[in-house]
Amino acid sequence: MIDAIGSVIGVASLVIGTYALMFLGFAMHHGQGRLAVENGLLLAAIAVANGLFEALRHWRRHHG
Repeated sequence: MIDAIGSVIGVASLVIGTYALMFLGFAMHHGQGRLAVENGLLLAAIAVANGLFEALRHWRRHHG
């Protein structure tokens, strides 16, 4: 079950991350520094959330 959830989260993260990266590029191109920082923070939050989920999945496989 947790592997299926991991797949769904992975695909959703990829889609959201792709849009955030695209808007980061648009913001940088148009000189919108604050917006670029916000999109960069979103990308960082996605990476942290994915890392935490993978750590949970790894822990459950070996200890659960």
